[in-house]
Amino acid sequence: MARKQDAPRAHPVTAADVDPRHRWDRPLQAPGHTQVDFEERVDFHRLHAYRLGRARQALAHSGLGALLDRTAPRLAVISVGAHNPYGHPTAGTLATLAAHGIPTMRTDEGGDVTIDVDRGGWTVEGG
Repeated sequence: MARKQDAPRAHPVTAADVDPRHRWDRPLQAPGHTQVDFEERVDFHRLHAYRLGRARQALAHSGLGALLDRTAPRLAVISVGAHNPYGHPTAGTLATLAAHGIPTMRTDEGGDVTIDVDRGGWTVEGG
């Protein structure tokens, strides 16, 4: 059975604790686990999945239809890689855009999209 460890005691820093050969032009290392490389301690796959899940949750309840009613966009350009594993764009997003009569261009289906804007208006190429 594991024995409960006592909490560490505070240790006041004295002159004897300071290394006279320390290079003061370099930052001090933080004590404890922070000396371990950050990338070794973070599970980036788990963090990515969490952030992606939160973004999907937020977008699922985003009220895209209300936004489109207020802004009345004339074009939707969806920049997404071919065969992306994230399920973007969602069928719900595409259905909402179609229900509002907004033409949609997707880079995964039609390639690069270029929008040129000047004082006279804008033009779209590609897709």
